[in-house]
Amino acid sequence: MERDGKFGKFIACSNYPTCKYIEESEEQKKENSTGIKCTECKDGVMVKRMGRFGEFYSCSNYPDCKNAIKTKPTGNHCLICGKLMMEGTKTIPERCSEKTCPMHRPDKLSPEEQKKYNVQLKK
Repeated sequence: MERDGKFGKFIACSNYPTCKYIEESEEQKKENSTGIKCTECKDGVMVKRMGRFGEFYSCSNYPDCKNAIKTKPTGNHCLICGKLMMEGTKTIPERCSEKTCPMHRPDKLSPEEQKKYNVQLKK
């Protein structure tokens, strides 16, 4: 049975709210999918989800694959570690989703490294 909720339409059991079974509607699934392949399991796609700290993106194969990033993935891969690149900030157009990678904070790279990895920082 399709119902309207706080976060959009969802499919629920006919005994809802007594029965707690719910899932996203097909419309919501299409809307939340980015179409970008997961770099961890190589099988799922990255989908937009809502958590207690706000919006984030994770693999559609959760809980088998725990790949998750905070901001929207761009679809590009990091030149150093191969992880997904994600949207950056005002001065950093995109950055690596791996926190230990130097491309996570490309503004901290030396000018030679920025040139080597073709980093374009906004002023």
